[in-house]
Amino acid sequence: MFERALTLTFMYLKVPEAVPMIFVAKSIIRFDYSKERYLAEYYLAGTLGSITFAVIVGIIINYIVA
Repeated sequence: MFERALTLTFMYLKVPEAVPMIFVAKSIIRFDYSKERYLAEYYLAGTLGSITFAVIVGIIINYIVA
């Protein structure tokens, strides 16, 4: 939830280059989970889906506001 809010904020402020920082920070924090393949795949798929959804919603919001 927090990552989506940050992503939407960055997209609304038109700073999309800050979005990968969320992914990197989250990867560093959850590095221990990457040792188990199932959890790593689950984590990556969930994060990618969440950030993709937030980016799309951010683009739509910017289109509506502009």
